[in-house]
Parts: sequence; C-alpha cells; structure tokens
Amino acid sequence: MKSRLTIRRKKEKVTNIKRIEKMQVFSVKKSNHDFRIREAYRVLRTNIEFSGNDNKVILITSSTPSEGKSTVSFELAMSFAQNGRKTLLIDADTRKSVMRNRWRKGKIRYGLTHYLSGQNELTDVICVSDEPNFCMIFAGPVPPNPSELVGNKRFAKMIEDARNTFDMIIIDTPPIGSVIDAAVMSKFCDGGIFVIGSGDTSYKFARRSIEQLERVGCKIIGCVLNKVNIASNSYYGKYYGNSMEMMKTRIKKDKKRNIRDEFTYSNRTYTRIWRQSDI
Repeated sequence: MKSRLTIRRKKEKVTNIKRIEKMQVFSVKKSNHDFRIREAYRVLRTNIEFSGNDNKVILITSSTPSEGKSTVSFELAMSFAQNGRKTLLIDADTRKSVMRNRWRKGKIRYGLTHYLSGQNELTDVICVSDEPNFCMIFAGPVPPNPSELVGNKRFAKMIEDARNTFDMIIIDTPPIGSVIDAAVMSKFCDGGIFVIGSGDTSYKFARRSIEQLERVGCKIIGCVLNKVNIASNSYYGKYYGNSMEMMKTRIKKDKKRNIRDEFTYSNRTYTRIWRQSDI
C-alpha cells in the first residue's frame, strides 16, 4: 500500500514539474511612476482589501476606450503581487488588447482565446513573469465571436480553477459602453471597478454604463478617476506636489546641518550626530 502511494506521489510530482516547464515565461516592463501614482495604486489596493475577504475576482472596465482601464488593471495587479499576494491578471479584452506592450522578453504563443476555444489547457496559457507572485494570461488572437467565448463553460471553469491557485484575480475587460463582454463576465466575478477618464466621459454616459453592470448583478466596489492633472488641481497639487518638494528640500538642508563626531564610553566607540540648531 505504501509503495503504491509513493509511486502515485512521484507521478504527481513529475506531472507538476512538466506543467511548470510547459508554462510560458515573460519579463515585465517596469513603469517609472513617481511617488504620487504609486501611492494612488497602493490606496486602491488597500480599499479593495478592506471591502471584504470575498472580493477575490475583480473585473475592471470603463465606458469608452482609452480611459486607462488596462493600465489600472496592470498596475493594480502588480501592487497586489508586490504586497505578497499571488496574483493572476487576465487580459479579456480580446478585441483590442494593449497588454502585449507590457512584456519585453519571452515568446508568448498561447493566450485566452486558445483556451476558450478548446485548443489548449489552462496551464498552457498561464504566463509566469520574472516578478514574484505575478502571472498573466494574454488575450491571444482576435476571435470571430468574443462575447460567446467569454460566456461559455470553459471561462467559468478557468475562474474556478484560478480561485484555487491564486489569491487575487484581476480581469481587464472591454469597455462596457462599446460591447457587452464585461456584463457577460461579471457573473463570474465578485465585484467590479469602474474607470473614468477625467474629461473623457460625460456623467450621464458613465452613470448609464454603471447601471448596465448593476442590472446584470455586478457589485460595483468603486470607481477610479483616471488622468487627473495633479499640477492644475488646487488640492491634490498642493497636498502631494508641494509637500514632496518641501520634503526633498528639507532633507538636503538637514544633511548640510548635521555634524558627526565620535566619543568613547566603556571601551566602545559611538557615533553621535548633532544638528547646528541643537548647538
């Protein structure tokens, strides 16, 4: 009996090793965001974490294209991964994907449409990145029937299997104001985040898009106001922009004012730092 269990465990290990070797590998392009943008994504991540433990699969959409939903999806997923949570980012915008610009090394052969059409298994389309805790499923080739693919049983099976493996699943979906894909996928998600580009969408159109998601039972966790010009904003510009510049100036001045000396006490040498204001 023990020998049979040992053989079975060895076979499972070999199978898992083969699955890992089959996974595609890519390298992430690191974005050069300043403190304010990084802090904004950390705040968004924290708000999602405090919205409930059951919010594990998050859908992200917008009213129209070019509002920044794909960037928000990518940076939010990276923020979760950097916080130690095993994260999967699914590029479900199969009509017009921009996620292929997010990797620079590694040949991505299979994507989401390969799995949904039954050509490949889930382990074939999951891509492992060089960033810890971060994996992706790219969109793949454009299918003739995107809405039907994301609504089939294989998509539901993919989300169910991903729940057992990953801590967070972020799904980048097409704009709800253009196509119905986001509403179809929302029934497999725990909640949704709506991205609004500042000055890109009217209040009525954004409200209509959110109501369309709510009609199909999608729980809206919150909205993200994107593309805000902080320099021209009187509140955020002063709070973040000016305070950061003042902090940098103060640090430079403090470095010039500090005086370093050493003294000996009980056969030990200590370093003491004095500021000119204290002398």
